[in-house]
Amino acid sequence: DDRWFAPKTAAEGSLRAELNLPKNTWLMGTVGRLDPQKGQRTALKALAQLPEHVHWVFVGDNTVNDQHDERAALRSLANELGVNDRAHFLASRDDVLSVFDALDGFGMTSDSETIGTVTLEALAREVPVIGNDSGGTSELLGTGRGQLVPPRNPKALASAIASLMEENPQSLSARTRAGRDYAAKCRPSQLVPAWEELLASLVESRRKA
Repeated sequence: DDRWFAPKTAAEGSLRAELNLPKNTWLMGTVGRLDPQKGQRTALKALAQLPEHVHWVFVGDNTVNDQHDERAALRSLANELGVNDRAHFLASRDDVLSVFDALDGFGMTSDSETIGTVTLEALAREVPVIGNDSGGTSELLGTGRGQLVPPRNPKALASAIASLMEENPQSLSARTRAGRDYAAKCRPSQLVPAWEELLASLVESRRKA
């Protein structure tokens, strides 16, 4: 909705203060339920290959009605990889807009998505997105709107993040603007008239048949 295109606020500082992050922290983020298919384990393995000032915040809860405790598994993996102090796990929250505004980059690490709403939200907030080259993510980030990496490939993900950190500000700004423009086309004010036109044309074609 339109609030995703409103100017950024001071929310960036509030989340970083909540996480008690050093000033020079580069913050990656992922928003969504915690599940082995969502790729958070790949994110942690990529984080272990990145410099100490790179942190990753995971916002979400375990999959409902699933007996597996993925949060506990992720915490255990973070400890095993030595990134426990750089991996931050927050419960699902209503105000995720402020989360996006605090990020330097967003990771769509899910094995396969149709249309990832959180990817569109990141694009709307002009957050650089790195996503798996699979499912609908390939389309959402295509033609220069984001970076695509092979699924379940921590090395490729870490390399993409390192590249993002060194990217020319002008080219990065052009990409995030392109992503925002694409996300803007997904607002109800844009989609509803298009659907109404499509349905009307189908009804009319049915009458002529």
